[in-house]
Amino acid sequence: MAAGLATVRDEEADASLEQQGAAWAQHQPSTETERVECAHDLALLTKGEDEFTLTAAVMHWVEGHTLEEIAQTLGVTRKTVSARLTRFMERVASRKQKEEV
Repeated sequence: MAAGLATVRDEEADASLEQQGAAWAQHQPSTETERVECAHDLALLTKGEDEFTLTAAVMHWVEGHTLEEIAQTLGVTRKTVSARLTRFMERVASRKQKEEV
């Protein structure tokens, strides 16, 4: 029973990551000013992140790989990838909040 609940929670976390990534992917900068602002935002939001997390984030949200594909490529479990990206998104949200204040 506990394993089933863990699977449901994992699937919910994965779906949440997919939704957040889709929202980000909808905005494509069209002017030089927007590109500069996006580069600034990217630098701020990824500052201090480790190589594994950045690699997983790029693979998922830029290149479109699934969590399972990332896990296989990086030699870890899908659950590890999901957890790392979820924590990354939490840190990003926190950084964005601080900048908006």
